[in-house]
Amino acid sequence: MGADEALMLDQHGNVKTCNSTNFFIVRDGKVLAPTPQNQMKGVTRQKTIDICRDNGIPVEECDFTLTSVYGADEVSLSLRRSLTANSRFLIDA
Repeated sequence: MGADEALMLDQHGNVKTCNSTNFFIVRDGKVLAPTPQNQMKGVTRQKTIDICRDNGIPVEECDFTLTSVYGADEVSLSLRRSLTANSRFLIDA
């Protein structure tokens, strides 16, 4: 059994990113994006945040742990080649 993606944690155990995609969770109608510390500050990550905000979708950049991921209403990965196709919260907006 293998995996194509894995969540990457910082030295404090906070979720930061995946090995080749950006990671977001949704809780109570708000998109939570990991803070930019200890990860690449990529164009796709920022574009996803900008699209959400431009469409009235609340976004908070904050630290969260795996426990928050387990309790999320949704999770999303963003890929440069298919930004909206892989971001259900953008499609449903």
